[in-house]
Amino acid sequence: HAECNALLYARSPRVDGSTLYLNDYSPCLSCAKMVIAAGVRRVVYLKVYNQAALDLLRLASVQLSPIRKGGAT
Repeated sequence: HAECNALLYARSPRVDGSTLYLNDYSPCLSCAKMVIAAGVRRVVYLKVYNQAALDLLRLASVQLSPIRKGGAT
C-alpha cells in the first residue's frame, strides 16, 4: 500500500491535482479510494493489479496512464 503511505507522508495541499507514479502495479481498491480522496488527478502504472480499482478511478475522473512497452504512456 505504498500509495497510501506516500499520500499520508505528503500531508500537503500540493497533492491535489498531482500525478502519482507507481513503479509496478496499479492501486488496490483501498488505495484507489485514498488517491481519489487526496485529489490526485493522474495515475501512472505498469501493470493492472485490480480492474475494479481502475474503474473506480475512472469514475472519479482520474486520468489513467499505463506505461506501454518502450516506456511511453
